[in-house]
Amino acid sequence: MLKSFVFLFALIALSTHVSAESESPSRELIESTFTKMHRVGGVGDYESWIEFLAEDATFTNSALPEPIVGRAAILEAARMWPQIENVIEWKVIDGERMVIAWRERQKLENGNMSGWYRGFSSFVFNDKAEVREYEGMFNLLSIQAALGRSE
Repeated sequence: MLKSFVFLFALIALSTHVSAESESPSRELIESTFTKMHRVGGVGDYESWIEFLAEDATFTNSALPEPIVGRAAILEAARMWPQIENVIEWKVIDGERMVIAWRERQKLENGNMSGWYRGFSSFVFNDKAEVREYEGMFNLLSIQAALGRSE
C-alpha cells in the first residue's frame, strides 16, 4: 500500500512538472521576444516595449521602494527613464526564466555619456512569452559614481 502511494505521489509530481514545463514558452520564443523588446527599449520606444509585458506584469528594481504593477503604471515610470546605451554581457534561459548581466551608461545633459555601470536582470515569461515578472538589480552607488555624483 505504501509503495502504491509513493508511486502515485511521484507520478502526480512528475505529471505536474511536465505540465508546467509544457506551459513555458520555448527558449527560441523567449530569445526572440527579448531581442525585440531590447531593440525597441534601446531607442526609447516604450509604447512598443510595454506590449512585451503581461497586462498584470510586476516590475521591481533596486531603485524602487515598491514594485510597479501593471502595464500602464510601468509605462508611466518608463517615460521618465534617462536615455541610455545598454550592452548585454551574457544571458541564461532556464524554463520560463531568463537572467541577463548588462552594462549601461546614460546620456548626460551636456550630450556626453556617463561612465559604465553594471547590473543583473531577471525576466519571468508567461505561456504567451510576455514578461510577467521583471527584477533589476544594481548598485546605486556605482551609478552615482558613473554619473559623477556623490549623492
